[in-house]
Amino acid sequence: SEFSSAKKDHEKERGRLEGDLKNATDVVGNLDKKVQDLTGSLEEARASKASAAKELRETKASATKELEETNALAAKELEETKASSAKELEEIKAPAAKELDETKASAAKKLEETKATATYELEEIKASAFKELEGIKASAAKKVEEAKASAANT
Repeated sequence: SEFSSAKKDHEKERGRLEGDLKNATDVVGNLDKKVQDLTGSLEEARASKASAAKELRETKASATKELEETNALAAKELEETKASSAKELEEIKAPAAKELDETKASAAKKLEETKATATYELEEIKASAFKELEGIKASAAKKVEEAKASAANT
């Protein structure tokens, strides 16, 4: 009966440990989802950059045609517009890229920390459960020996 009770306690503990492992797995899964979302954001930023580059090429082609059709004043205005657009594009692009890199680095660090913590906690839980199981086995073996000795004495 005591062995059966210990076995039930062990099964309860094992169920709890499995729940803890599932929770840790869910946390890692959620972080993985966040990393996937950040990767999606990066891909969107790259697509936006490609679209801006395409738009810039189209604008340049149109400006070149106007340049051929207009005088020196129109050429000067076009050069000023191109320089201003390039500067604005760089001013927008640099902070966005920096922020994205910082966000990715932060998410990666957080994911690694969570994985390390979950792994450590899981190892502690496994070691504790194994130690408890060994204690239960030793206690059961002792009781079996005592029962055998008692039976031999009767």
